[in-house]
Amino acid sequence: MNITQMMSEATSLAQEESEALTRLLTAPTSEPVAQKVIAFYRRMDARMGEATEPIACAAGCSYCCYYHVLVTGAEAITLAEHVDRLPEPRRTEVRKAIEQTATRVSAMAREEYLRTNVPCAFLNGGRCSVYSVRPTACRGFHSRDASVCEEAFDNPLSDPPNQYDPAREAVKIGFKNAVLAAQFRAGADATSYEMHGAVAEALKNGSSTKRWRSGKLSFPTVKDRTSIEEMTQQ
Repeated sequence: MNITQMMSEATSLAQEESEALTRLLTAPTSEPVAQKVIAFYRRMDARMGEATEPIACAAGCSYCCYYHVLVTGAEAITLAEHVDRLPEPRRTEVRKAIEQTATRVSAMAREEYLRTNVPCAFLNGGRCSVYSVRPTACRGFHSRDASVCEEAFDNPLSDPPNQYDPAREAVKIGFKNAVLAAQFRAGADATSYEMHGAVAEALKNGSSTKRWRSGKLSFPTVKDRTSIEEMTQQ
């Protein structure tokens, strides 16, 4: 698959999946946001699973769990709903880790964060503790060469090109665009936020979901954010 084919596949997926997710988000039901978003994630996983090229990603490999991650309102709310369902004392431990990391990164400019290894608050023993509800940015990330990931981890100031699989990259791009477009089409907030800050606010502020549904900024205290207009220009 060449670049042209990859982008064509991504565009087709974005259209198809944004329509499907828009229907879920606008359906007149009282289902939790997480239930609707997880259905979207499952379709993404299925499409990623259709790729046949081998990749280096494996359980316990966590070089990519120290990156700056942007999530949409729906994804942050999904993570918060998942955390709130955890049994104690794990729920309190995770909430504390999220709050501490959110406080740390809120003092960083985005460029500083991009050049710093900040462990994800959900990382536990080298594994993702919220794997089933991890956002599209994490769900779609992959590498065909772990040594490149290791190099980027050992030297965050370096910028080695990732060795991605075009088929999986098309799925990643398509679903990333779909989750943005669906929220915009549903009249919800389609801004992307730094993950820790967004989840921390969602856990503390009960009005976050209402703000998201109404199209207002879901997490106004999170300054590290990007509008859908800025995202589509990247």
